[in-house]
Amino acid sequence: MMTGLMKRLVVAGSLLALPGVSSAQEAVISASSAAESPDTSHAAIGITLSLRAPVVGSVDPDAVYFVRLDAGESLDSALARGQVITTNEASGGRLLLLGTIPGTYVAVAAVYRETQAGEFVPIATVHLAKNVTVTVGFDPFATEDVYRTYFARDVIESTMVTVGLDSFVYVGQLTVKQSTGIAKGDEVQKHFQQVLEGKAARQPGFLRALSGTYSYRGSLREIRRDRESEERFLEKAGKRLKNTEWAALLEKRRAELQGSPSTKP
Repeated sequence: MMTGLMKRLVVAGSLLALPGVSSAQEAVISASSAAESPDTSHAAIGITLSLRAPVVGSVDPDAVYFVRLDAGESLDSALARGQVITTNEASGGRLLLLGTIPGTYVAVAAVYRETQAGEFVPIATVHLAKNVTVTVGFDPFATEDVYRTYFARDVIESTMVTVGLDSFVYVGQLTVKQSTGIAKGDEVQKHFQQVLEGKAARQPGFLRALSGTYSYRGSLREIRRDRESEERFLEKAGKRLKNTEWAALLEKRRAELQGSPSTKP
């Protein structure tokens, strides 16, 4: 989304969390429609991801992009096809792809956003109930910067998982290091930059910065795929989704883990 006079409706007051599963903020293909109907596509994939910034600090992504391999399809073929599916639930670096169809998946990229407020311009005051009013307006100078990290081939290969019907599978707990200079990336990284950004991928860096779009190479710093990290994921995700139809699926996987021996990373 480009910097500029981006008008957004703003409600001055408290934001109320609505029940249900949140949708991915950006999608090439979204699994959210299936997520609303678990009976038709009751499978879920989880991943814990931290993006280590080029200078200092780390960031939790808003969404992770997955690619699904068709039956009998090679990884190279699926990546070249470039059909991307986004996660549709995220909190604290724990992301879920809910309502996807069974199959083999790999993660290829991640995205997060930062919004800078400008100046709130009130339009009107709305009376909702006795002694309850809100001011409605817009922020004409609000901007949103989009940061995408494209995974190197070895990162993608390390995330491959297969999920069955009525099942949950955990990719693992990953730390991915961000590096500038996407032109120095491998062919897979440059390919998915083109898939997700289109013509903007060919713009000079200064134009991309002006538009609020930033691209990074992502290299694997650490991955953990063990019972303890998966149990932590399921505990946190289970609390967040306790009032949804996905709670039973996550609890089923927790029960399976409790009956298995502890593993080391």
